[in-house]
Amino acid sequence: MLKSAVTPDTATITPNAVFARSDIARIFEGDPLYGIPGPKKASRRFRFLSRKNRPADASADADVMKSAAECGAELARITKTVLSPEVDQLVSGLSLLGALGGYACALVAARAALSQSDDDPQPCDFAVMSHDTFGNRYTGAHVNAALYEDPISFWSLIVGAATKLGHGRSSRLLDLAGLNRHTDATAQTAEFGLPRMPLGLFAPDLPVNFVRHLWPEFLPVLKRHSDGPDGWALAFGFAVQELIAASEETVTPRDMAQIVMEFAFPMSRVGPDFLNQASAEAMASA
Repeated sequence: MLKSAVTPDTATITPNAVFARSDIARIFEGDPLYGIPGPKKASRRFRFLSRKNRPADASADADVMKSAAECGAELARITKTVLSPEVDQLVSGLSLLGALGGYACALVAARAALSQSDDDPQPCDFAVMSHDTFGNRYTGAHVNAALYEDPISFWSLIVGAATKLGHGRSSRLLDLAGLNRHTDATAQTAEFGLPRMPLGLFAPDLPVNFVRHLWPEFLPVLKRHSDGPDGWALAFGFAVQELIAASEETVTPRDMAQIVMEFAFPMSRVGPDFLNQASAEAMASA
């Protein structure tokens, strides 16, 4: 059983309160497997994701984007090797990459919040939405920026691939605001992390199981391309692009996008504490 290096004292955490940087560091930097690696100094990519520091004409760092694209191609290849040949390769691959991409957004968001200096008058905009025995659920502008609100985000790469197949504008593809509301509304219920699949398609597993079991297999690839999570969410977005491009439209572009984001949204709200508590619960009930 994987054991977290830290145990969050949830009794001291007030839901919907802005998370102190010391708490973010304690939970997200204290776990060697599911936590944040790399230097504490923020790269340009983190500052870009931080809305208050982003200039109007900002563009993603070219080196980060290049590395993320190369990493994404490798992640797409690995995805094919970890899936059982008996499952629907496209649906399972999109589900897996969605879950891991969502969790990568959580790590990017945590690092972005930590990158703000201690004397910054602005709050770190990384808040505890709710907590229970499984751990915390997080929210805030940093989380949503990495996932879908930033011009260059996990979602922006997915919608780009789907639009290329001829579906049309992103506003007609998915109701992201609705997905966001649903994720937040179910954060402390039994519905949290249960993907709502398109009609006729079935979820191959729960998002948390994909992250808990397969993040360790993908992590060495991510680290080989970057020593910190700067471009990790983007790398998973590029990997999704590869699957969509090779899909031959056996599933509609809209349904492919829905699968990815149904798995990504809940995992963008959790941290190492959630994954390790979920591991402990699964072991205890086995």
